[in-house]
Amino acid sequence: MRVDEFIALLAELTGQKPPTIPLPFALAHAGAPIAKKYYDLSKKTPLFTPYTLRKLMDNGLFDCSKAERELGYHPRSARESLQDMIVWIREYEKEPA
Repeated sequence: MRVDEFIALLAELTGQKPPTIPLPFALAHAGAPIAKKYYDLSKKTPLFTPYTLRKLMDNGLFDCSKAERELGYHPRSARESLQDMIVWIREYEKEPA
């Protein structure tokens, strides 16, 4: 699943609007160290960091055929996994700190 597809699905499942202005990678990459320093000083979560940008740009393709064949693994759909994640995050946010 491409990042834009993931964001669109996440927006659909949460009822939020997806970002309307894409940020060019070069600009995000240049601003990432600044975002990281801001986080270190303010403890507010940045939209992106150098690490998160590297992870987005990695080829995150995985082959689970061996796990399917040898362990009987059956992956869930991205939709089902994201729905469960959203429920978990919303429940986690309700818990007192």
